[in-house]
Amino acid sequence: MFETLFKYSGVLRRNKEGPFAAERAAYLAEQEKRWQSEATCCSAR
Repeated sequence: MFETLFKYSGVLRRNKEGPFAAERAAYLAEQEKRWQSEATCCSAR
């Protein structure tokens, strides 16, 4: 997930190795599911 959001190696490393990295990754994965469901819902109109 972090690779999708961050292109710079320093930023990517800080997010992957920093405090609460697992929690942040889980949160982002949940948000991605929500964004995909909203996009699917809204594009059906």
